[in-house]
Amino acid sequence: MMKALSIRQVAEYFKVSTRTIREWVKRDDSFPRPFKKFGTLRFRHSEIEKYWASNTSVVRNNIAGIS
Repeated sequence: MMKALSIRQVAEYFKVSTRTIREWVKRDDSFPRPFKKFGTLRFRHSEIEKYWASNTSVVRNNIAGIS
C-alpha cells in the first residue's frame, strides 16, 4: 500500500517550511509531483525518499542557503 505524505510532513522530513516545498515543486522539475487526495496535496513517500537519496547535497545546500 502506498504511503501518502501531506505537504507539512514533507516539510518536516526536509526540515524546511511548507512554503519552501511549494517553491521546490514550482522550480525543481525533479522534485516529486504532488497529487490530490481528499482535496489536499499529497506526496508519495517512496518518491520523497528517492529524491532525498539522489539529491542529498543539493537539498542540504538549499536548506543552508548555499548556491
